[in-house]
Amino acid sequence: MKIYKKGYDSPIGSLTIFFYRKRVCGLVLEESSFLNQIKKLQGEIEIYQKRGGEEVVGELDKYFKKTKTVFRNTETCFLTGSKFERMVWETTRKIEYGEVKTYKWVAERIGKPKAYRAVGNALDKNPILIIIPCHRVIKSNGEVGGFGSGIEIKKELLKLEGVRIKEGRVLF
Repeated sequence: MKIYKKGYDSPIGSLTIFFYRKRVCGLVLEESSFLNQIKKLQGEIEIYQKRGGEEVVGELDKYFKKTKTVFRNTETCFLTGSKFERMVWETTRKIEYGEVKTYKWVAERIGKPKAYRAVGNALDKNPILIIIPCHRVIKSNGEVGGFGSGIEIKKELLKLEGVRIKEGRVLF
């Protein structure tokens, strides 16, 4: 499997965008864990530097400037993961900018109402940060919850979108 990568400097750190057949398959802060996940699912991979990807970069620029709330590329993302993980990510993708939902809400939407912990595990493996907005999923009690890239990054993304947080809890 050939994948291409492109760096992107963001306010939350250096991101790497990965492409497979012109489709985004990864947007990560930590390259190595993403690559290990892809190798597990797809076998051997070859990585090349990518020229281009301006559309995704432009959308990210607008997102971080607070002028972009919907990513057009979400329908063309190439998702690798189990059927359950892809269902979780597809449901999470529909959570709107500045809105938060709970792990339980996601579990109910995919028809597995008691699987909220499994939802959290699937979101921890989300390969496409921001575009698939796993940062918008919180605990039922209002706590921010976990985040694969660190809770502080999750809080920064939520605050960027106008979500108010005090003492680790989302203010509704």
